Amino acid sequence: MLNPAMRRPLMLYGLTVLTSFFTQQLAVQQSLEIAGAVVNVKSIVMLHLPVVLLIGIVFFGERIVRQAAVAGIAALLFGLALVRAML
Repeated sequence: MLNPAMRRPLMLYGLTVLTSFFTQQLAVQQSLEIAGAVVNVKSIVMLHLPVVLLIGIVFFGERIVRQAAVAGIAALLFGLALVRAML
């Protein structure tokens, strides 16, 4: 059973993730008619992942496992590559 003390943080996290997902989908739908805009939306989504990892390390003292660090670096590189390809 879920610890009652963890319910509120988990509900807040779930609500935040759900809101960000729907916001991303709305941005994609709004940008469908603009040439190359969907790629920009997706690259911004990819670029936020390393930022989230850094916030966890700096502000919350999280220890990031190697797989998460590699995924963050890959997201950063591919996101920057997408943005650069659009320029």
